[in-house]
Amino acid sequence: MSLSSNSSNVSKIEEDRLDGLEKERLAASIALDEFRRYMRRRWHVCCVVLAQVWQRLWRRATYRYRKLPSTSHTRLLILHPSLEPQGPLQCTLSTARLEGSPSFEAVSYVCGSDDKAGQVVCGGKLLHVTANLHAILRCLRRSHQRRVLWVDALCINQDNTTERADQVAVMGNIYSASQRTIIWLGVDSDNNGEAVASLLDEIVHRIVTQGGNLEDSRFVPQLQPSDPLSRDARWASYRVMVGHSWFSRVWTVQEAALGKDPCILWGATEIPWKQVIGVNQWLLSKARHVWYYLKPWLNDVHGRGFWLPIWPMPNYIEVLARAKTLHCSDDRDRIYAFLGSPKARVGDSDEVIIRPNYDKDVRAIYTDFAVAWLTKTHDLKLLSTVEHTLATLNDDRIPSWVPQWNVTLSSNFFGLYSPPFHASEGLEASIPELTASRELKLTGVAFDIVEWVSSQLPEDISIADPNDDEPEAKQHGVHEQGIDVLVSTWAHLALPSSKFAHKGISRLLALTRSLCRQSYGNDIREFHPDEAAFALQLGRASSCFGDTDESTLEEIAQSGNAKDFVTHAGIWAGLRSVAQTGDGFYALVPAVTEPGDQIFYIGGMVVPVVLRKLKELDRYCLVGECYVLDMMNGEICDRQLEPEDVVLM
Repeated sequence: MSLSSNSSNVSKIEEDRLDGLEKERLAASIALDEFRRYMRRRWHVCCVVLAQVWQRLWRRATYRYRKLPSTSHTRLLILHPSLEPQGPLQCTLSTARLEGSPSFEAVSYVCGSDDKAGQVVCGGKLLHVTANLHAILRCLRRSHQRRVLWVDALCINQDNTTERADQVAVMGNIYSASQRTIIWLGVDSDNNGEAVASLLDEIVHRIVTQGGNLEDSRFVPQLQPSDPLSRDARWASYRVMVGHSWFSRVWTVQEAALGKDPCILWGATEIPWKQVIGVNQWLLSKARHVWYYLKPWLNDVHGRGFWLPIWPMPNYIEVLARAKTLHCSDDRDRIYAFLGSPKARVGDSDEVIIRPNYDKDVRAIYTDFAVAWLTKTHDLKLLSTVEHTLATLNDDRIPSWVPQWNVTLSSNFFGLYSPPFHASEGLEASIPELTASRELKLTGVAFDIVEWVSSQLPEDISIADPNDDEPEAKQHGVHEQGIDVLVSTWAHLALPSSKFAHKGISRLLALTRSLCRQSYGNDIREFHPDEAAFALQLGRASSCFGDTDESTLEEIAQSGNAKDFVTHAGIWAGLRSVAQTGDGFYALVPAVTEPGDQIFYIGGMVVPVVLRKLKELDRYCLVGECYVLDMMNGEICDRQLEPEDVVLM
C-alpha cells in the first residue's frame, strides 16, 4: 500500500471519529436541554406547592376577624402586661356592645407610613400593624395590669368595607363611650411638651385670675405686644406642637371633640385638650398679634361651636368647608370623618345626612351627599363651597354644582362666613329641583357679563415698596410673578378708557375694597389708613395712581400698616382673580373664570355666582361664587331684572 493511500485512510478515520464526537455532543446537549426543561417544570410545580403550603401556614398564623353581631357592637383591644419593655406585644380582641360596654380608653393617633412593619400577637395569631402603632402600643402597655383600649386599625376589620362603613357610622358613639381619649403625639426628644404644658398653665392661670375661664375669655383684657408673654420663647414649642401631623388630619378632629376627657400625651408629658382649645380661642380673640406672626395655627373645626348641637351655626356645610385644608388618605373621609358632629343630623327626621359606603367611588359619594343635602335642607349655601380647577370644571363624571371637597383653593367662602351678605334679598327664594340626570334647576337673574379677568392672584398679596430696604414681598417670600399680577391688574383698571361703575370712590379705593370684600375698617367711602398704606405701595410699584392723589394717600397712610391689610385681604383675594364686568363693576371671581362668563343672582343665595353657558345647550356650568363690589346687599332688585330658570349640569 502506498504512503498516500495510507495517509488518506487515516484522515477518513479521524473525520469519522470527529463526526461521532459531534453527534455525541449534540445528543448530550439535547439531553441536557430536556433535563433542564424537566427540572424547570418540576421546580415550577415545587414552587406552586411551596406557595400553597406557605399561604396555608400564613392563614393559620394570621389573626382572622370574626363578624360583629350587629352595628351596635364593636371590638375592644385588651393589651396584656409585660415586665419586658421590648418583649412581644400580646393582646386579645373582645366583642362589646357600645351601650353598657366595659370601661376603655380610645386612642387618637396618626398612622404614619402605611407599611405594616410591626407585629402584635392576638390570641396566638399575628396581626400586622404600622411601626407608629406598634410604638404606641409598646408605650401604653403596663408592666402588671392589662389595659383596655379602642384603636381603629385593630378594632375594625379594615379589609371588610361593609364593617368599616358600619363602624365609621358609629365612630362618634365609640369615642363618646370611652372613659378617656389619649391623643398620642409620639416621642418628645426636645422636651417641647414640658414647655407647652407650663405655657398653657400660665395662660390659664392668667385668664382665671382676670375673671374669665377656658370656655369664655370675652371679658379678659387684651394681651399687649409689650407684655413679656407675647415674646415668650415657649411659643416656639407651641408652634411645634400644633405643627404636628395629628393636627392636620380629618379623623382626629372628631376623636378629640367627642372623646371624654381628651388628653395629649407627648413623650411623658400630659396636656389637657381643654387647655389647648381654650388657649387657642384666647389667642384668636385676645392675642391676635401672636397668632399673626408666629402662626400657631389650629383649624377652626376644633372649636366647640362646631360640635355643640345648641349652636345653630356653623352648619354641616361650614364644618366640611373649614376642614378642606386638613388631610386624609381616602377623600371619602372628608365627609365621613365628621358624621359624629350633631351638625350632620338634618331634616325633619333628624337623621345623619348620609351613611358611609366604601364601595362607591369618591365622585359618587360627593354627588350623593350634595343631593341629600339639597333634598333635606333646600340650603343653597352648599353652592358657595364649589371650587374648580380647569380639570374638575371639564370633568363630566360629576355635576359642576357638586362641591368636590378634595379641591382646596381659597378655603374661605363669601357665602358662609361673617359678616353675612344678602345679595339676593328681594328676589323670590329658589327651591332647588333635581332631575333624574342630576341636573339642578334654580331661578335667578342675569346681572352682567364678565368682560376682563386678571391672572390668578398670589396667596400673599404683599407689594414691594421701592423705598423699603427690606420690602414686604421679600420678607414673605412672594414670587415676583405674583407681584406682577397685582401691578398688571391695577394698570388695566386705572386706564381712563376702562369702564368704571362705582360712584363716589376712586378706582384705586374700589380695587382695595374689592380685595378685602369691602369688610376692612369701615364702610365709608374713604381710605382706611391700612388700605392707604397698601394702595401707596401698589401705586409706587406700578408707577400709576390713576384718579387718586399720591400726596393724599401719603398723609392717610402715615398711621396705617400695609401688612395688616395684606393679612386680611389675602384671606379673601388670595388664589382668586379680579374681574371687570361689561358695565364696569369690580368683582372677585374664581381663578378659572373666563371673559364671556355670566354673573347670576340666584334667589335664596346670599352671594352671586359665576356661570358658564354650555354651547348649543340651554344649560350652565357652575364656575363658583363671587363678590361684586356695591352689589352684595339686595341692590340687584333695584335693576328690575326679569327672573329666569337656570339649569346647572
